[in-house]
Amino acid sequence: MLAITDGATFEDSAFHLTERGSILEAWRFICAHKIYVKFDSFTVNNSTGRRHW
Repeated sequence: MLAITDGATFEDSAFHLTERGSILEAWRFICAHKIYVKFDSFTVNNSTGRRHW
């Protein structure tokens, strides 16, 4: 099960999602279609996270 916190955002080259339901649907789509993502760096702290892919 995916856990998305209040105030979360999802952004890539095509989308900037700010609603929890939209973010969950995007990740469900990605997981259901065996899409693979390669990333080269990420940073996290107690309140934010960033990645570069």
